[in-house]
Amino acid sequence: MLVQSQLIHRVGLTLLMALWAALPASVQAQSKGKGGGQFGSFGFPAAGGAAKNATFEASYELQKGSREGRVRVTASIADGWHMYSVSQPDGGPLPTKFSIQGESVKLAGPFIPDHKPDVSEYDVWPGLPIEEHHGEVTWLAPIELNEDIASEKPSLKLVVDGQVCMTDGACVPVREEIQAGFAGFYGESKRVESFRANKTHAVWTAAIEPAQAKPGESAVLTLTAKIDPGYHVYPFVAGDDETAFRTLIVAKTKSGLKFGEPAADGEIQYDRRLEDEPIAYYAESVQWKIPISIPADAQEGKYPIELLLGFMTCDDRSCDPPNATAISGALMVGSDSQAQPAAMVFAEAKYQEVASAPMLTSWIDDLGGGDKPGQAESPKKAAGLGLELWMVFAALAGGFILNFMPCVLPVIGLKLMSFVNQSGNNHSRVVTLNLSYVAGILSVMLVLAAANVGAKLAGDAFGWGQQFTRIEFQVPMAVLIFAMALSFLGVWEIPIPGFAMSSKSGELMEQEGHGGAFFKGILTTVLATPC
Repeated sequence: MLVQSQLIHRVGLTLLMALWAALPASVQAQSKGKGGGQFGSFGFPAAGGAAKNATFEASYELQKGSREGRVRVTASIADGWHMYSVSQPDGGPLPTKFSIQGESVKLAGPFIPDHKPDVSEYDVWPGLPIEEHHGEVTWLAPIELNEDIASEKPSLKLVVDGQVCMTDGACVPVREEIQAGFAGFYGESKRVESFRANKTHAVWTAAIEPAQAKPGESAVLTLTAKIDPGYHVYPFVAGDDETAFRTLIVAKTKSGLKFGEPAADGEIQYDRRLEDEPIAYYAESVQWKIPISIPADAQEGKYPIELLLGFMTCDDRSCDPPNATAISGALMVGSDSQAQPAAMVFAEAKYQEVASAPMLTSWIDDLGGGDKPGQAESPKKAAGLGLELWMVFAALAGGFILNFMPCVLPVIGLKLMSFVNQSGNNHSRVVTLNLSYVAGILSVMLVLAAANVGAKLAGDAFGWGQQFTRIEFQVPMAVLIFAMALSFLGVWEIPIPGFAMSSKSGELMEQEGHGGAFFKGILTTVLATPC
């Protein structure tokens, strides 16, 4: 009996709210004035009471050079309250609905939330999923300007219909008008069929096929890199947050569509010269195909899509600076046989925006497919377990040869003197002194590594030898090498740095104990840098 009474109460409440939401705003206002803030004469809160439980903001953008755009509506919902989704199934609470007032702008597709709603079940609606949004949620929808509108930035007003409810079931109807502010243009670079970033050696194109698909069907988004002769690009590795020697792909806006893992059709090659682990790359043109799955319950209309693409083109000697582009377009869902292929618009973007994107490794959905052909493995997997034996011998040989270079001879003298000074000590002290000496050497390396990490955190992503592609590094290095060449020719002499010859430096090296050994390790490393 309790369940039946709750069911009757909920159904009656829903019907009353539906009738109230259907009334004109003027009638609602009059009812509010007469009823002292009550829902007519029924004793429920008035529609205006929703303002303190849910607030709305809206903005819209337009695509540069076209009549297309997108509108965003953000709802901030108070703690303990929730709104229902735009896709709430029939037979339960009222879904949230949006409409555009006026004739200057029209919707070109459905409103899609930026995250999925929470799904619950209640006894009053047995077996019916109840889709709820809590906290903050943003809906995105494509729009089109009517052809007879002359203004570049028309006025846009939306109406929100729905209800805001508490966890215990008390609901407040919502019917609110929102003025959407103009947020700017996107795709300002220009509408192009291909894109080449400045100082790079690859041309990028993008396309969505087929031009239109029905709910429950699929499409493919293709990214193509046409690489200049002698250059190459790096593979995309799904689920890997490594950014060096990678092409980075991020689906920033999916509009409720599901994106599968990109599959490349290029031939993977490996460079084993520079690293202990091989570096994979594509030396010829390559395509990445991204499968897109359309939900079976998707509404007809345009579904905006935004991608971020980060890449670097290199030859056998050096690399171009990392670059990025933002790609935007839309997939048409419906049955219009006259639909044209969706145009993709390129715009410049910052590489760090792609490399630090929060969805860098999490945007790929599980479409239930198997392995993708042509995918590059992570270099760690490709390298196998451990180092190859010849690499170990090559490293030892390099270290042995290094000891016979003239720049190392002063270092050998310093180390021999330290052995002489340690000859009268016991074995344990000799070991700890040498560990302190090694710690001094490693401290210099750690400082250099920290500088590299700091550069990355500041927005620069360095790869092997990449500093030689920067003019800020090339000019000082050219000056330094030229000065050293004149020194070798006898034009002048470059003395050992004063700090290395100072009395204070000598005191630090000659002092007994672990401090002296540590500083000697630092000075040894600094003096060996010409090697």
